[in-house]
Amino acid sequence: YTGLPTPTRDGYTFNGWYINDTKINNGDTVKIITNSTATASWTPITYTIGYELNGGSYGSSHPMSGTYDSNVTISNPTKEGYTFTGWTLSGYDSTAKHGTSENAVTKTIASTSTLIKSTYFKNLRKTSGTVTLTANWSANTYTINYELNGGSYGSSHPTNGTYDSNVTISNPTRTGYTFTGWTISGYDETAKHGTDEDNVTNTIASTSTLIKSTYFKNLRKT
Repeated sequence: YTGLPTPTRDGYTFNGWYINDTKINNGDTVKIITNSTATASWTPITYTIGYELNGGSYGSSHPMSGTYDSNVTISNPTKEGYTFTGWTLSGYDSTAKHGTSENAVTKTIASTSTLIKSTYFKNLRKTSGTVTLTANWSANTYTINYELNGGSYGSSHPTNGTYDSNVTISNPTRTGYTFTGWTISGYDETAKHGTDEDNVTNTIASTSTLIKSTYFKNLRKT
């Protein structure tokens, strides 16, 4: 055989031409008894998957590599006090697809800024190399209610808070009474308070603890 072509195929490495189980190369002499077909042999490429979690934690499935033409299952990551808004991808090829069903991984990726919340991915690269998934997050908000027991609001009394941001709550007032502190219910273990906006680090021991702080943070994580 002479002049055998070297074909190409997205996502695959060409291994050579075979007649039956015999590999043939340019210059080989092959005795053919009957009509035969030379068949191209291919191996799907593998690629590396990297993650940037931005303070989050891996979900249950977070493979570090993928194989062309095979699905990759990637679980959503988690981050305390935040909601996962999706992955952005870099280093992917035009062959990349994603989907929410393992039998319908057909959606393309419009750009590196596209937020993707799919679980199933395929053909993220057609050559060896690295594709990187970056986790994006939105801080959770929570509602703040007050029971003033006959008192009046201070100057600052927000009705909601955002995780990882301070909440400033002024002491209420009541004619003829001295404010001895807030007791708090419905808070999470992440809750912190303090008298200095740059040092909101005190924990809340119990729902009966009297708190006279002005600054609060992470009262709830959901």
